[in-house]
Amino acid sequence: MTKKYAFGADTGGSHISVIAMDLEKGDISDCCYANSNVDN
Repeated sequence: MTKKYAFGADTGGSHISVIAMDLEKGDISDCCYANSNVDN
């Protein structure tokens, strides 16, 4: 069975965030989110 995911990214002036969402469950879990501060 093939799983379907959607990925999103946000690049701001001080951070980068990415997330993955399971499209079949409509679920975003903690394992699939990352946020990191950047030095601009």
